[in-house]
Amino acid sequence: MTDVGYLLVFAAATLLPAALAAFWLAVSRPNWSIARIALLSPLPVPALALLASALILLRVATASKEACGVDACGIASVAAAMLAICAVLLYLTAAIIAYAIVRKRRG
Repeated sequence: MTDVGYLLVFAAATLLPAALAAFWLAVSRPNWSIARIALLSPLPVPALALLASALILLRVATASKEACGVDACGIASVAAAMLAICAVLLYLTAAIIAYAIVRKRRG
């Protein structure tokens, strides 16, 4: 699978649960504001991605020179940074989609 394929899988894994959570929260929590639902519903998947990114960076920071080899630690840290950037961008996208879903649902 290519990088674009991985990005599409990660986007689907972020956007689909966020849309379902926004719909569910709009129905089950009618007293909550639209902004609250839009900000909370897409949070779980990007939070897990950011946690994984932090763990990768922690592992790279504590690795010895022998464990890193030629450039393995540099590649891992760049991959962790890219994962964090993708997680933040997809969170913002999912929040916008969740806002649109809740706004349409509430009329």
